[in-house]
Amino acid sequence: MSELLQAEAAYEIPKSGFTDWKVIAKQLGQKSLLSVVEKMDSESTGRGNAHGEIAERLGRMGLPVQKFVSPSVEDFVGNPGAYLNDLPSGDYYFVSIKPGTHLTHAVDESDIVLFAKSFLYENPNDSDTEMYISHNGEPVLSGHILVRNDGEPNTIHAEFTNGEFNAFHRGRHTPEVSVHRSNYRFEWKFNGALASDDDWRTSEQFTCNGGIELNRTEIAKRLFNAINLIPKDGNIYLPGYYEVLLERTELGKTRTVFIEANGHSDI
Repeated sequence: MSELLQAEAAYEIPKSGFTDWKVIAKQLGQKSLLSVVEKMDSESTGRGNAHGEIAERLGRMGLPVQKFVSPSVEDFVGNPGAYLNDLPSGDYYFVSIKPGTHLTHAVDESDIVLFAKSFLYENPNDSDTEMYISHNGEPVLSGHILVRNDGEPNTIHAEFTNGEFNAFHRGRHTPEVSVHRSNYRFEWKFNGALASDDDWRTSEQFTCNGGIELNRTEIAKRLFNAINLIPKDGNIYLPGYYEVLLERTELGKTRTVFIEANGHSDI
């Protein structure tokens, strides 16, 4: 199991993290970070769907998230096009109705309609249950970021894959890219298919998940830009655990989206 997955399990990181993040920001004496967390906390809406709650929390942090719609199951079945037409282009749909009731990789809109209708048939008294529907690009690069509460500049350790995120997240293969920051310096290590014994800044191309080809320099630049989206005050990044995807878009481009972020005062 990777270091970050071990850390996630060991810290038992909470799902909201507001109190812990406030503690961290006060310990660091960072007023800008404290204001970010207070904004997150004060504007909590208490949505019905857990995925919607997470996306809104990340959005209040200023982190980019996947665009989503959240109709009731009944409203969606009554007019699915009214909601699906609001979503961006993508490779697959993710749909959640309630914990444990997910459609994880749908490629056709009719699959979503059938999924929702089946739920209504089996749960006729839950027609007002809120759905979460997003239309996503394949994650070209993805991974975990751990930002520690250990002074200025604080330490950052991140692990990324150029393969399939879910397998990586579940510890089924090791990261191809490791990033470490200490003393203001980011250090990069490339493993597996991306390994390099010499200077990694070459023009050699590698095929990432989703078929997009990038060299190591391009990979490092995109991952650094993703890390740099984490709220910060000077050289202090908001400590916590983050999950991020770089989704495929048109013409070989990627868009960065965060799918989880949790704070803990012991990190």
